Amino acid sequence: EDSLVILTADHGESLGEHRYFFEHGWYPYNASSWIPFVVYWPNVPQPGLRVNYPVGLINLVPTIADLMAWNITDDVEWHGQSLLPVLTGDADRVDDYVTVAAGEGGLSRNEYLRSIEDARWKLVHVPNKRYQRQMQQSEYELYEVRDDPMETQNVISQHEELAELMKGRMVRRFSQ
Repeated sequence: EDSLVILTADHGESLGEHRYFFEHGWYPYNASSWIPFVVYWPNVPQPGLRVNYPVGLINLVPTIADLMAWNITDDVEWHGQSLLPVLTGDADRVDDYVTVAAGEGGLSRNEYLRSIEDARWKLVHVPNKRYQRQMQQSEYELYEVRDDPMETQNVISQHEELAELMKGRMVRRFSQ
């Protein structure tokens, strides 16, 4: 009753989605990147709270440090952010986007597949020609993940302005 318990995983597992069978790590699709992130915290103000914005494992350590009230020195720079404001109900999210970088060993930094996702949209960037042939035959894919969580309908041709906006956000996020 006085323990912090967090249930999570390092990756999902693709079971044939996007013709990718029993693997993970090469594609940034939700089948491989969606994982549980369940927090039990004694005296939580909102038990059963479900967060409607994506969060990433990059937020795990800062969240643990905050929940445990660890006195971390100011010279520690987290890459993620604590989810404590979300867990206490003081905020509905700590970030607007979550990003994923994926690919097999041997790819150069600029060849890794990347995605950026908010609560509704996900943009996938496939810079490597070999991966393009294996996937959707294009450099960019856009999915409305709220209505299509398994990313079956690439709608980039119907939302070109949105895709351009998300491309800019992706470039900024991955250059940090």
